[in-house]
Amino acid sequence: MAFAGDGRTLATGSWDDTVILWDITDPTRPAPFGEPLTGHTDRLSSVAFTGDGRTLASGGGSQAVDFWNVTDPTRPTSFGQLPAGHSDSVSAVAFTGSGRTLASGVLGTVPTLWDVTDPTQPAPIGEPLNGHTEGMSSAAFTGDGHVLATGGGDGTVILWDVTDPHAPTRLGEPLTGHTQGVWSVAFTGDGHVLATGSSDGTVILWDVTDPHAPTRLGQPLTGHTDFVSSMAFTGDGHVLATGDGDGIILWDVTDPRAPTRLGEPLTGHTLGVSSVAFTGDGHVLATGGDGTVILWDVTDPRAPIRLGEPLTVHTRSVSSVAFTGDGRTLATGGDGTVILWDVTDPTRPAPIGEPLVNNTGSVSSVAFTGDGHILATASFGTVTLWDVTGIADLRNHLYQWACLRSGGMSRELWARYVPDLPYHDACAR
Repeated sequence: MAFAGDGRTLATGSWDDTVILWDITDPTRPAPFGEPLTGHTDRLSSVAFTGDGRTLASGGGSQAVDFWNVTDPTRPTSFGQLPAGHSDSVSAVAFTGSGRTLASGVLGTVPTLWDVTDPTQPAPIGEPLNGHTEGMSSAAFTGDGHVLATGGGDGTVILWDVTDPHAPTRLGEPLTGHTQGVWSVAFTGDGHVLATGSSDGTVILWDVTDPHAPTRLGQPLTGHTDFVSSMAFTGDGHVLATGDGDGIILWDVTDPRAPTRLGEPLTGHTLGVSSVAFTGDGHVLATGGDGTVILWDVTDPRAPIRLGEPLTVHTRSVSSVAFTGDGRTLATGGDGTVILWDVTDPTRPAPIGEPLVNNTGSVSSVAFTGDGHILATASFGTVTLWDVTGIADLRNHLYQWACLRSGGMSRELWARYVPDLPYHDACAR
């Protein structure tokens, strides 16, 4: 699924071979714009808008990428398909920030770049970026879109200079060091450091400040006994959290040339970790796994502290965790339900209302809009939008009332009058 830039249109692609455009101008009353868009002959796996929201690309198992003119979403028209060239299911499509270049990722091969300046006449830009001997498994652009990193099943990472997408060039020899496939590649925000995770249980940091001369920063980060299933950087890029089937390891990467493990692995999940997320300030880490979510105080990442007991409401695995931008609300998705938690005081998290259950099957993904007012939840066959504006409104109302009435409330009074919310200094500024 993908939002248009103005947040008023949502596109959802399904394994029923269709794309549906939704009018969410009023997210309390989402409504489809007309009939589903058809044309694919096999299940869809990815949709993406250009920055201006006027063009939509959709890709799936039919080995094709379709372009749609959605300038008027009530009357979408087809621009046609990318020329033939994919040999397998299209697993990902992504536009550069300008919307003039599209990268299409194909299972088992490598990205193809397309010139979509005129979406009525998309054209491949040169030949596919071949280089991996066992196909591409992951790809990521730097923030400025000038460098593309691809990870392959052959255990290598290749950097590509795509400053001029019409003349992409491979930047040196493949980066080697992993002994098994590279399943995740990610750049830090400034694009100077690349992290690569592998099924060999290791993470490698690379200095790509000069992508023409990348260098490995020290030895592979070891300590995991299983494949690295998830990893996340703090906003400042100083701490990296990596999770596998046994636990979570925190790494100090302030100096990526000398990364160090911060203590022993964080344990508590019995069936592995499937998702990790930091709050924006990097002070709290949420980890999800075996039907539980654990919150960790990582203000001092050298001495992380588990904040209370695991949140045990989901009956099976927790597949996704996400914080709102202000870090006060946490959404957890798992066994067909989504639970919202007030984590204003992360030492005393409290569920907000009843679980959200308008989903069919296990919830695979949860995501907030930037302002935290809308939550999107996805499960097999459905996407549901939830208005969660009231959470912030309720919280602010209670704080203002408590401050005006009493000049502040003690923990005892708070527990008496608002027991469903964790304690907060009502007059704090």
